[in-house]
Amino acid sequence: MNLSDCFVKNILIPMLVLACALGHPSRADESYAHSIESWWAERAVRLTKADGWLTLIGLHYLREGGNTVGRSAENTIVLAAGPARIGTVVLDFNLATNPPCAFTPFATCPLPPKQNHLAIAVAAGEKAYRGAHK
Repeated sequence: MNLSDCFVKNILIPMLVLACALGHPSRADESYAHSIESWWAERAVRLTKADGWLTLIGLHYLREGGNTVGRSAENTIVLAAGPARIGTVVLDFNLATNPPCAFTPFATCPLPPKQNHLAIAVAAGEKAYRGAHK
């Protein structure tokens, strides 16, 4: 066997087989893409329903620093209805952070989910601690 036959048999053919195998999306990839598309569609419905966030506030551009919100004309963001002044929204990108779970579903998220809430108080810890912290 010469060098070109060895190259074709041992390198080129396995590379072509691998490229063909990797070139077609698997059902898992299609399922994942479908789950992402479903999430986006459900999110749009949640945001635009009658009590959704976009319906309640609308689209207003924030400037850096404090932005007052309310029905009064003196506010930065003037709403059609509601109290004269609700409060102030501060936009400071120096304080903005995204936890790792914002970028990948494979990260552990430090944000507690909505289901992580107990309707009862949990009394835990030592009530009669006799030692001192050093």
